[in-house]
Amino acid sequence: MTEAHYIEGKYAYLDGLKAKFPHLTIGGCAGGGRETDIESYRRTQMNSRADGYCAGDQLCSQGETYALSLWLPRHGQSQSTMDGLAVDPLTGAALPRGASDTDYSFHSFMSMSMAFEYDWGGDTPGGWGKFRGWLKKFTGVRDLYDGDFYPLLPYSLSHFDCGRTPRPPLPFLWALHVISLLVACAGMGWQFHREDLGRGMIQLFRRANSSLPSTTVPLYGLQPSTNYTLTAWERGAMGLLTGSELRAGLEVALPPAPAVCSEVNATLKGWTPSACGSSTVIEYRAA
Repeated sequence: MTEAHYIEGKYAYLDGLKAKFPHLTIGGCAGGGRETDIESYRRTQMNSRADGYCAGDQLCSQGETYALSLWLPRHGQSQSTMDGLAVDPLTGAALPRGASDTDYSFHSFMSMSMAFEYDWGGDTPGGWGKFRGWLKKFTGVRDLYDGDFYPLLPYSLSHFDCGRTPRPPLPFLWALHVISLLVACAGMGWQFHREDLGRGMIQLFRRANSSLPSTTVPLYGLQPSTNYTLTAWERGAMGLLTGSELRAGLEVALPPAPAVCSEVNATLKGWTPSACGSSTVIEYRAA
Protein backbone atom coordinates (compact mmCIF):
# COMPACT_ATOMS: atom_id res chain seq x y z
CA MET A 1 0.00 0.00 0.00
CA THR A 2 2.87 2.36 0.71
CA GLU A 3 4.12 2.00 -2.85
CA ALA A 4 0.60 2.44 -4.25
CA HIS A 5 0.16 5.70 -2.33
CA TYR A 6 3.58 6.88 -3.51
CA ILE A 7 2.61 6.29 -7.13
CA GLU A 8 -0.73 8.03 -6.64
CA GLY A 9 1.14 10.97 -5.11
CA LYS A 10 3.49 11.14 -8.07
CA TYR A 11 0.56 11.31 -10.49
CA ALA A 12 -1.14 13.98 -8.38
CA TYR A 13 2.05 16.04 -8.27
CA LEU A 14 2.44 15.90 -12.07
CA ASP A 15 -1.24 16.74 -12.57
CA GLY A 16 -0.84 19.73 -10.25
CA LEU A 17 2.09 21.04 -12.27
CA LYS A 18 0.11 20.77 -15.50
CA ALA A 19 -2.89 22.48 -13.94
CA LYS A 20 -0.76 25.42 -12.80
CA PHE A 21 1.39 25.55 -15.95
CA PRO A 22 -0.78 24.25 -18.84
CA HIS A 23 1.97 24.63 -21.46
CA LEU A 24 4.62 22.86 -19.38
CA THR A 25 6.38 19.93 -21.00
CA ILE A 26 7.57 17.44 -18.39
CA GLY A 27 10.50 15.21 -19.21
CA GLY A 28 10.40 11.80 -17.60
CA CYS A 29 12.83 8.93 -17.05
CA ALA A 30 12.03 5.23 -16.98
CA GLY A 31 13.74 4.69 -13.62
CA GLY A 32 15.60 1.70 -15.01
CA GLY A 33 12.46 0.57 -16.80
CA ARG A 34 10.30 0.48 -13.67
CA GLU A 35 8.31 3.61 -14.53
CA THR A 36 7.40 2.84 -18.12
CA ASP A 37 3.71 2.70 -17.28
CA ILE A 38 0.83 4.16 -19.25
CA GLU A 39 -0.14 6.74 -16.63
CA SER A 40 3.41 8.13 -16.50
CA TYR A 41 3.52 8.32 -20.28
CA ARG A 42 0.22 10.23 -20.28
CA ARG A 43 1.83 12.93 -18.14
CA THR A 44 5.44 13.11 -19.32
CA GLN A 45 7.63 12.89 -22.39
CA MET A 46 9.82 9.92 -21.51
CA ASN A 47 12.87 10.16 -23.73
CA SER A 48 15.01 7.73 -21.72
CA ARG A 49 13.55 4.24 -21.55
CA ALA A 50 16.22 2.83 -19.20
CA ASP A 51 18.86 4.39 -16.96
CA GLY A 52 21.51 1.85 -17.94
CA TYR A 53 21.21 2.49 -21.70
CA CYS A 54 21.45 -1.32 -22.08
CA ALA A 55 25.11 -0.97 -20.99
CA GLY A 56 26.27 -0.86 -24.59
CA ASP A 57 24.40 -4.11 -25.34
CA GLN A 58 23.04 -4.03 -28.89
CA LEU A 59 20.68 -6.99 -28.49
CA CYS A 60 19.21 -5.43 -25.36
CA SER A 61 18.46 -2.23 -27.26
CA GLN A 62 16.97 -4.12 -30.21
CA GLY A 63 14.72 -5.98 -27.79
CA GLU A 64 13.60 -2.77 -26.09
CA THR A 65 12.79 -1.07 -29.41
CA TYR A 66 10.81 -4.09 -30.57
CA ALA A 67 8.84 -4.58 -27.34
CA LEU A 68 8.14 -0.96 -26.39
CA SER A 69 7.20 0.14 -29.93
CA LEU A 70 4.25 -2.27 -29.79
CA TRP A 71 2.48 0.05 -27.35
CA LEU A 72 4.48 3.25 -26.78
CA PRO A 73 4.70 5.96 -29.46
CA ARG A 74 7.95 7.53 -28.23
CA HIS A 75 10.96 6.30 -26.29
CA GLY A 76 14.71 6.62 -26.58
CA GLN A 77 18.16 5.24 -25.89
CA SER A 78 21.84 6.18 -26.01
CA GLN A 79 24.56 4.67 -28.15
CA SER A 80 27.53 4.53 -25.83
CA THR A 81 31.20 3.91 -26.54
CA MET A 82 32.53 5.44 -23.34
CA ASP A 83 34.92 3.27 -21.32
CA GLY A 84 33.07 1.25 -18.70
CA LEU A 85 29.68 1.48 -20.39
CA ALA A 86 30.15 -0.97 -23.25
CA VAL A 87 30.19 -4.09 -21.06
CA ASP A 88 28.88 -7.62 -21.04
CA PRO A 89 25.77 -7.50 -18.78
CA LEU A 90 26.38 -10.99 -17.40
CA THR A 91 30.05 -10.75 -16.44
CA GLY A 92 30.66 -7.00 -16.31
CA ALA A 93 33.68 -7.46 -18.57
CA ALA A 94 34.45 -4.57 -20.93
CA LEU A 95 33.74 -5.31 -24.57
CA PRO A 96 36.30 -4.48 -27.24
CA ARG A 97 35.92 -0.80 -28.07
CA GLY A 98 35.14 -1.58 -31.69
CA ALA A 99 32.02 -3.50 -30.64
CA SER A 100 30.13 -0.24 -30.08
CA ASP A 101 31.76 1.68 -32.91
CA THR A 102 29.94 0.03 -35.82
CA ASP A 103 26.95 0.71 -38.04
CA TYR A 104 25.33 -2.33 -36.41
CA SER A 105 25.56 -0.65 -33.02
CA PHE A 106 24.23 2.64 -34.41
CA HIS A 107 21.28 0.89 -36.06
CA SER A 108 20.59 -1.07 -32.86
CA PHE A 109 20.27 2.08 -30.73
CA MET A 110 18.29 4.18 -33.21
CA SER A 111 14.97 5.35 -31.79
CA MET A 112 12.76 8.44 -31.63
CA SER A 113 14.93 10.02 -28.94
CA MET A 114 18.59 9.11 -29.38
CA ALA A 115 21.80 10.29 -27.73
CA PHE A 116 25.42 9.64 -28.66
CA GLU A 117 27.38 9.05 -25.47
CA TYR A 118 31.07 9.54 -26.25
CA ASP A 119 34.11 10.94 -24.53
CA TRP A 120 33.85 14.13 -26.54
CA GLY A 121 36.94 15.66 -24.93
CA GLY A 122 39.08 12.65 -25.71
CA ASP A 123 39.40 10.15 -28.50
CA THR A 124 36.17 10.11 -30.47
CA PRO A 125 35.68 6.54 -31.78
CA GLY A 126 35.80 6.38 -35.55
CA GLY A 127 36.45 10.10 -35.83
CA TRP A 128 34.04 12.99 -36.22
CA GLY A 129 33.28 12.04 -39.81
CA LYS A 130 31.60 8.80 -38.79
CA PHE A 131 29.54 10.58 -36.13
CA ARG A 132 28.40 13.28 -38.56
CA GLY A 133 27.36 10.58 -41.03
CA TRP A 134 25.32 8.78 -38.39
CA LEU A 135 23.68 12.00 -37.24
CA LYS A 136 22.72 12.95 -40.81
CA LYS A 137 21.11 9.56 -41.39
CA PHE A 138 19.31 9.59 -38.08
CA THR A 139 17.81 13.07 -38.50
CA GLY A 140 16.59 12.01 -41.95
CA VAL A 141 14.41 9.21 -40.52
CA ARG A 142 13.66 10.39 -36.98
CA ASP A 143 10.12 11.47 -37.89
CA LEU A 144 9.37 7.94 -39.12
CA TYR A 145 9.44 6.69 -35.52
CA ASP A 146 6.17 8.60 -35.02
CA GLY A 147 4.53 6.25 -37.51
CA ASP A 148 2.90 2.85 -37.31
CA PHE A 149 5.10 0.02 -36.04
CA TYR A 150 5.03 -3.43 -37.66
CA PRO A 151 7.17 -6.38 -36.48
CA LEU A 152 8.67 -8.12 -39.53
CA LEU A 153 10.51 -10.95 -37.77
CA PRO A 154 9.63 -12.54 -34.41
CA TYR A 155 11.25 -11.32 -31.22
CA SER A 156 14.53 -13.06 -30.41
CA LEU A 157 17.62 -12.38 -28.30
CA SER A 158 19.55 -15.30 -29.77
CA HIS A 159 22.60 -14.64 -31.90
CA PHE A 160 23.06 -18.28 -32.94
CA ASP A 161 21.19 -20.38 -35.48
CA CYS A 162 18.50 -22.70 -34.13
CA GLY A 163 19.79 -26.01 -32.86
CA ARG A 164 23.37 -24.95 -32.13
CA THR A 165 23.03 -22.42 -29.36
CA PRO A 166 25.18 -22.94 -26.25
CA ARG A 167 23.42 -23.03 -22.92
CA PRO A 168 23.56 -19.72 -21.00
CA PRO A 169 25.19 -19.82 -17.57
CA LEU A 170 22.19 -18.82 -15.44
CA PRO A 171 18.98 -20.93 -15.14
CA PHE A 172 16.55 -18.03 -15.50
CA LEU A 173 18.36 -16.87 -18.63
CA TRP A 174 18.14 -20.38 -20.01
CA ALA A 175 14.37 -20.36 -19.54
CA LEU A 176 14.05 -17.03 -21.38
CA HIS A 177 16.38 -18.27 -24.07
CA VAL A 178 14.32 -21.41 -24.71
CA ILE A 179 11.20 -19.27 -25.08
CA SER A 180 12.94 -17.05 -27.65
CA LEU A 181 14.08 -20.12 -29.62
CA LEU A 182 10.50 -21.30 -29.95
CA VAL A 183 9.72 -18.37 -32.23
CA ALA A 184 12.94 -17.20 -33.86
CA CYS A 185 16.70 -17.42 -34.01
CA ALA A 186 19.60 -15.22 -34.94
CA GLY A 187 17.81 -12.08 -36.09
CA MET A 188 15.07 -9.52 -35.68
CA GLY A 189 13.43 -6.79 -37.74
CA TRP A 190 10.65 -4.22 -37.96
CA GLN A 191 9.02 -1.50 -40.07
CA PHE A 192 7.99 2.07 -39.24
CA HIS A 193 5.44 3.55 -41.66
CA ARG A 194 4.11 7.11 -42.05
CA GLU A 195 1.03 7.00 -44.26
CA ASP A 196 0.69 10.80 -44.06
CA LEU A 197 4.19 11.24 -45.49
CA GLY A 198 4.13 8.33 -47.92
CA ARG A 199 7.39 7.18 -46.34
CA GLY A 200 8.76 4.51 -44.09
CA MET A 201 11.73 2.30 -43.35
CA ILE A 202 12.60 -1.23 -42.36
CA GLN A 203 15.42 -2.35 -40.07
CA LEU A 204 16.73 -5.92 -40.19
CA PHE A 205 19.44 -7.43 -37.99
CA ARG A 206 21.58 -10.49 -38.57
CA ARG A 207 23.28 -11.69 -35.42
CA ALA A 208 26.97 -12.50 -35.07
CA ASN A 209 26.77 -16.28 -35.43
CA SER A 210 23.91 -16.54 -37.89
CA SER A 211 24.38 -18.25 -41.24
CA LEU A 212 21.18 -16.75 -42.67
CA PRO A 213 22.16 -14.99 -45.95
CA SER A 214 18.81 -13.33 -46.66
CA THR A 215 15.20 -13.07 -45.56
CA THR A 216 11.88 -12.17 -47.19
CA VAL A 217 9.56 -9.83 -45.32
CA PRO A 218 6.16 -8.38 -46.28
CA LEU A 219 5.71 -4.64 -45.84
CA TYR A 220 2.55 -3.22 -44.29
CA GLY A 221 0.41 -0.09 -44.65
CA LEU A 222 1.28 0.49 -48.31
CA GLN A 223 -1.14 1.49 -51.05
CA PRO A 224 -1.34 -1.43 -53.52
CA SER A 225 -1.29 0.69 -56.71
CA THR A 226 1.31 3.22 -55.54
CA ASN A 227 4.91 3.00 -56.73
CA TYR A 228 7.60 3.21 -54.05
CA THR A 229 11.29 3.94 -54.46
CA LEU A 230 13.57 1.94 -52.17
CA THR A 231 17.01 2.99 -50.94
CA ALA A 232 19.30 0.88 -48.79
CA TRP A 233 21.68 2.84 -46.60
CA GLU A 234 24.57 0.52 -47.39
CA ARG A 235 23.96 -0.18 -51.10
CA GLY A 236 22.02 2.79 -52.47
CA ALA A 237 19.01 2.71 -54.80
CA MET A 238 17.14 -0.60 -54.99
CA GLY A 239 14.61 0.33 -57.67
CA LEU A 240 10.89 0.98 -57.94
CA LEU A 241 8.22 -1.44 -56.71
CA THR A 242 4.46 -1.24 -56.26
CA GLY A 243 2.77 -1.47 -52.92
CA SER A 244 1.29 -4.82 -53.98
CA GLU A 245 4.72 -6.21 -54.73
CA LEU A 246 6.12 -5.03 -51.42
CA ARG A 247 3.15 -6.37 -49.50
CA ALA A 248 3.73 -9.77 -51.11
CA GLY A 249 7.29 -9.81 -49.76
CA LEU A 250 10.64 -8.08 -50.21
CA GLU A 251 13.76 -10.27 -50.27
CA VAL A 252 16.62 -8.58 -48.46
CA ALA A 253 20.22 -9.77 -48.43
CA LEU A 254 21.76 -9.86 -44.96
CA PRO A 255 25.54 -9.32 -45.07
CA PRO A 256 27.75 -11.34 -42.71
CA ALA A 257 28.96 -9.85 -39.44
CA PRO A 258 32.06 -7.62 -39.63
CA ALA A 259 35.47 -8.82 -38.52
CA VAL A 260 35.22 -7.05 -35.16
CA CYS A 261 32.62 -9.66 -34.09
CA SER A 262 35.33 -12.32 -33.92
CA GLU A 263 37.10 -10.22 -31.32
CA VAL A 264 33.87 -9.72 -29.39
CA ASN A 265 33.06 -13.43 -29.35
CA ALA A 266 36.59 -14.36 -28.29
CA THR A 267 36.39 -11.90 -25.41
CA LEU A 268 33.01 -13.12 -24.19
CA LYS A 269 33.88 -16.84 -24.54
CA GLY A 270 30.45 -18.31 -25.06
CA TRP A 271 26.77 -17.41 -24.84
CA THR A 272 25.81 -13.89 -23.94
CA PRO A 273 23.02 -11.50 -24.97
CA SER A 274 25.72 -9.03 -25.99
CA ALA A 275 26.97 -9.47 -29.54
CA CYS A 276 27.66 -7.64 -32.71
CA GLY A 277 26.45 -8.52 -36.17
CA SER A 278 25.24 -6.89 -39.36
CA SER A 279 22.19 -4.81 -40.12
CA THR A 280 20.27 -3.36 -43.03
CA VAL A 281 18.21 -0.17 -43.12
CA ILE A 282 15.99 0.44 -46.14
CA GLU A 283 13.97 3.61 -46.67
CA TYR A 284 11.01 3.80 -49.02
CA ARG A 285 8.84 6.64 -50.26
CA ALA A 286 5.90 7.04 -52.61
CA ALA A 287 7.09 8.04 -56.08
